[in-house]
This record gives sequence, C-alpha cells and structure tokens, in this order.
Amino acid sequence: MKKFLILLLVFAMVVSASVGCAGGVEEPVESEEPAEEEPAEEPVEKIKLRIVSAWDRGAAEHLGLWIFIDEVEKQLGDRLDIQYLGGPEVVPYFDQFEMLGKGSFEIGHLPGNMAENFLPIANTLHLSFIKPWEERENGVYDILRDQFEEKMNLVYLGKSAGDGYQYSLYTNFEVNTLADFQGKTFRVSPVYVPLLDALGAGSVSMPVGEIYTAMERGVVDGFGWPTLGPVDYGWYEVTKYRVSPGFYPTGIGIFFNKDAFYALPEDIQVQLEAIAAKAERDAFDMIGDVVEAELVAQEENGLMPAQLSEEDAATYLKLAADEGWKSTIEADPVYGPELKAKTAP
Repeated sequence: MKKFLILLLVFAMVVSASVGCAGGVEEPVESEEPAEEEPAEEPVEKIKLRIVSAWDRGAAEHLGLWIFIDEVEKQLGDRLDIQYLGGPEVVPYFDQFEMLGKGSFEIGHLPGNMAENFLPIANTLHLSFIKPWEERENGVYDILRDQFEEKMNLVYLGKSAGDGYQYSLYTNFEVNTLADFQGKTFRVSPVYVPLLDALGAGSVSMPVGEIYTAMERGVVDGFGWPTLGPVDYGWYEVTKYRVSPGFYPTGIGIFFNKDAFYALPEDIQVQLEAIAAKAERDAFDMIGDVVEAELVAQEENGLMPAQLSEEDAATYLKLAADEGWKSTIEADPVYGPELKAKTAP
C-alpha cells in the first residue's frame, strides 16, 4: 500500500511537470513602433497675375481676353492666380500702357494704337490686313514683340480681336459724300486722327464715359469707335448713323509686363505663349457672330448704316490705310516700311 502511494505521488508530479512545460510561460512580444507618416506636401503658392483693360468688365471687346483667361485657368490654374482688376476706373485709359510697363499690374488688354507715342509701329496691330497667324508666319509678330520688349518693357503675346470687328465713325449728320465730313468734330482716340485730318474734320479727346453727353448736347458731331459697343453703352439713343464701311481691323492685344513675364518659370512662359496663339485664332473665328448680332441690334434701336457709294467707299478705305501708314512710317522709317509691305492685303 505504501509502495502504491509513492508511485501515485510520483505520477502526479510527472503530470504536473508535463502540463507546466506544455503551457509554458509566453515570451513577451515586442510591440511594433507606429509607422512614421510621410510629411504632408506644402501647398504651392500660386503666382498672382493682375489684369487691367481699356474697357469695362462687361464690354464685348473682352471676348478674346476671356478665351485666353479660361484656357490659362484650365491649363495653369494650379500655378497661376489670374485677377481681373478692372478698366479705366482702376487705371486711367491713357496711362495704362505706361503703368503696365512700370509693373503696376502684370497683364494689359489694350488697343495697340494707345502705345503709338512710345512705339509708333504699334499701329501695325490695326493697320495690318493679314490674319494674326499669318503675321506669326511672316515675321511681323517677331518684329513687334522685339520692339515692345525693347521700347516699352512689354511682352506682346498676341491679338484678341477678329473678323469683321472694325473701327468705325458714328455721326448725327447725314453722310452722302466724303465732303460731308469737312468742318465736323469727332471724339476719337489717336487711331482715327490721320483719316479725319485727311477728310477735313476735327478731332477731340475725351473719356469714354463722356461720349453720351457730348453727343446728346451737340458738343461733337460724331465719334470714333469699333463695331462693338454702341449698344452696350446706349449710344444709339443719341446717335443716328454708323458710316459704312468700317476701315481698320480692330487692333486689340494682350500684353505682359516684361519683368513679370520672364520671372515666371520657363515652362509657364511657353504655355502662355501657346495659349495666346490659340486664343488669337479662336477669337478671330468667334467674333464675327458677335459683330453680326451687334449690327442687327444697332439697326433695331435706330442706329442706321450710312452707306458710302462704291467709289467713295474705295477712296475712304484707301485714304485710311495710306494716312495711317504715312504717319507711322514718318515716325519709324526703319520698321514702318517693312511692316507695311508684310501686312498689305
């Protein structure tokens, strides 16, 4: 019996030891360090580009500008911040080219003729009778770009007007022959002066906002303005006739402050140039429909075309071209003749 108890005790000890070995003590598991998070990328600060134009925000003249801006925002919206500041209410009309060159803002949407006091061949923008892309192909664009950079600290990116969009004269007197212009006074910008001088008419300068009152009160007999505008500005209420045909193509362009442009990354410069070239062509094609609608609206509101005879119309158009180039070549005998030859119809 004693022997049996001893064996039982030994068996119990063996079982206990086996269980202890089987269960064991779990070794501690090293805790995993939390993975380090990648540092968040710093948001890229957009480059701000401020635009001033020669017209009010809602003006039809801005068609080409909006085409350009829309495409810039599509392609470069993550890198550029385009801010339209306004028109003459922000920077006076006649100061805009000079202030752009000084860097008061980065982009201007301006008529080239407003730069003629600084660069006479800027008149090529409206004296040219070939298409904008043809100007790029035959060297006209390159001459203008170089000279805008050298003389005015500006980069000329391209035109923003188009087919059928022309400079015109508007009157409150009947025009049956070219002799009817003699002695009359017109509110105009510089682009009209050579033609009016040749027609024996006088020219005065005044802000756009004063045209309505000047016509209403008979301060002037007429005014010069492109095809688009009389409906938007309400001038049809105080104006009877639009002389037809129009003469020069409207020479509106997109200009960049030179220092600001070349401070941009090179790839952005290249993209802006490509966008401007495409917008130039798109605007040229699209603006014809806008012009057609404008002319219909003018007549519906009582502003009627004063159609010159075929002979007078031919004389009128030749006079406009000859006098425009004459003053330009006199002011720049180096590039003027070359540009005239390259842009002849």
